[in-house]
Amino acid sequence: MQKWSAEHGLSWDTTNTTVMNNIFSSEQTTPMPGDPWRYSAMVQVLGGANQDGSGAVYANEMVSTIDYDAYYRHENPQTLSTTVLWNWGADRKTQSVNAEKLSDFTASSNVKAAGKESNGLDLHGSPENNPFFVKESANPMDKTSDFHLKEGSPASGTGHAPALRTSPRPSASMPTSPWTAVHWSTSPGAVAPFPVPATPPPTTVATTAATP
Repeated sequence: MQKWSAEHGLSWDTTNTTVMNNIFSSEQTTPMPGDPWRYSAMVQVLGGANQDGSGAVYANEMVSTIDYDAYYRHENPQTLSTTVLWNWGADRKTQSVNAEKLSDFTASSNVKAAGKESNGLDLHGSPENNPFFVKESANPMDKTSDFHLKEGSPASGTGHAPALRTSPRPSASMPTSPWTAVHWSTSPGAVAPFPVPATPPPTTVATTAATP
């Protein structure tokens, strides 16, 4: 923890966060050498231990509710695409859910947050045919996208009103609908500011049909 914060009794631990009414669109699909799943997840909730030994916070402590979000993924990604990477314990490789489908995330018993995206949308397609926005450029570096909701968007009028609406990152808020557009792309040459453990492979939750 930063010294000034410690002296004033402030914690840098992120807890009790609500993730709701976001549109996660077209994540990076270029694999990272040596860690092919690093950029696979559209949403990553990664925890860790405090450097001063005061404790540890992981996904189930960080996020109290996650629901009513939309995930729009490439139909033919260069690397495997997943929805949510949920790091719920100290060993990121064995104590994480890397949900290939949103339904895998909802079905996981290791996800303790309320909602568990039971009302979320999991859609695939090309950026040019994005059903949510007026226009999404195939190349995010073109800076020509228009992230206003298009007429007939699946997000129109379908969001849920949380107790407090905030956005952790700068984004384009949609005044006509309680959704926030989130379009993240990472340059293939970007370097993490600190060593990051290898990302676990996708998690699939097996389901068994009930016998009548």
